[in-house]
Amino acid sequence: MTLYLSCILMLSVAVMFGYVNHKFIKMESTIAIMAGALVFSGCVILLGNLSVFSDLKLIFADFLNEIEFESLLMQGMLPYLLFAGSINIDAGDLKKDAFSIGILATLSTILSAIIIGFILDKIMKLAGIPMSFDYCFLFGALISPTDPIAVIGVLKTFNAPKNIGIKLAGESLFNDGIGIVLFITIETLITSNSPVTFSLVSKIFILKAVGGLAFGLILGMLMNFLIKGIDDSKLEVLITLAVVGSGYAIAENYYMSGPLAMVVSGIFIGNKKELFSNSPSSANYLNTFWELIDEVLNAVLFLLIGLEILTINYHVSYFILLLSIPIVLIVRYITVATPLYFISKFNSFDEKNLAAILTWGGLRGGLAIALALSIPDGSNRDIILALTYSVVVFSIIVQGSTVKYFFNDSEKK
Repeated sequence: MTLYLSCILMLSVAVMFGYVNHKFIKMESTIAIMAGALVFSGCVILLGNLSVFSDLKLIFADFLNEIEFESLLMQGMLPYLLFAGSINIDAGDLKKDAFSIGILATLSTILSAIIIGFILDKIMKLAGIPMSFDYCFLFGALISPTDPIAVIGVLKTFNAPKNIGIKLAGESLFNDGIGIVLFITIETLITSNSPVTFSLVSKIFILKAVGGLAFGLILGMLMNFLIKGIDDSKLEVLITLAVVGSGYAIAENYYMSGPLAMVVSGIFIGNKKELFSNSPSSANYLNTFWELIDEVLNAVLFLLIGLEILTINYHVSYFILLLSIPIVLIVRYITVATPLYFISKFNSFDEKNLAAILTWGGLRGGLAIALALSIPDGSNRDIILALTYSVVVFSIIVQGSTVKYFFNDSEKK
C-alpha cells in the first residue's frame, strides 16, 4: 500500500470513530478515537483465533509495520505537534512558575527514571525474567516524562483552571524533551559499549538539552525576523511550517534536542504579540491553522496508538504488566510531591492537591511507545514495549477520562 493510501485510510478511520463518538458517545475526541481503535484491534485479535480468519491479525500487523509508527511520529508528526502545543503557552504565566516547572521537568524526571529502573530490575529478578539492568533504566527514562500531546489535548477539552493548566502543560512540554534526551543518552551508552563516566553522560546530556534550548531560541528569532513587517497570513503560515520542519531536521542532525527546540520556538513566536498588532486577523489565522494541524495529527496519532496493540508481543506475565501501572503512578507522585513540598515553603499553593493533579493528569502517550519501538529488536525490547503499552493505555483511557474530576475539586478549593 502506498504512503498516500495509508494516510487516507488512517484519516478516514479516525474521522469515522470521531463522528460516531460525537453523535452518540460524547467522550473526549482523541480518547474516543483511541478507545475505538482498541475495540477494533480486540475484535481483530479475537477473530484471528478462528481458522477462517487466521491471517487477519497478520495482515493488519504488516500494514502497521509498513507505516513505521516510531519514524512517523518522531520524524514526521512530533515537531508540528510540539510547536502547535507550545504556541499558545503564555510566557508570562510560564515565567511565574518557571522555578517549579524547571525542577519538575528536570529533577523529578531524572529521579523518576532512576527509581523506576531500580524497582523494575528487582521485579524482573524476582520473576526470573532475564532483563539487563541498563534496559530497566531505559524503560524508566521513556516512561517518566509525561506526554505534552496527550496532556495539552485533555487540558483544552476539560478547560482546566489556568494556574493548574500552565503547570501541567509547561512541565509536560519540557520534561518530555528532557526525557527524550535522557533516553537517548542511556541508549547511546548501551549501544556504544562505552564506559559510563560522569563526564561522558554530562557531555551528551548538555549537548542535546542546552543545545536544543538555544537552537529553539534561534529558530524563534528567525521566524520573528521573517514574519516581521509581512501582512500576508498565508505567507506567515508557510514561514512557520518551513522553519519548524527544517529546524527540527537540523537539530536532530547535529545531535541537539529537536523536541526542546520546537517547544522554545513555539513559545517564543506565540508570545510575540507585536508581530500581529497591526493585523489581528493574521494572529487568528496562524492560531487557527496550527490548531487544525494539532487536531488532525492528534486524531491519527491516537488511532495508531490503539491499533499498535496488534504488533506487540507479550512475553511477560499480565500481573507484571498490571503492576507496572501503579509503580509508575506512585513513583510519579513521590518525585513530584517531594520537590513541591519544599517549593511550597517559598510559594503559596496547596502542594498536596497539586501533586495529585500532576500525577493523575500527567498522561503518557505515543511518544513513550515511539521511544520503545526505537529500541533494537530483542527480548528486552519486547518486554519494554509491552510494559510501555500497558501504562499508556491506562493513562489515556482511565486517567485521561477522569482527570476532569481533579480539576473540579481544585476549582472548589
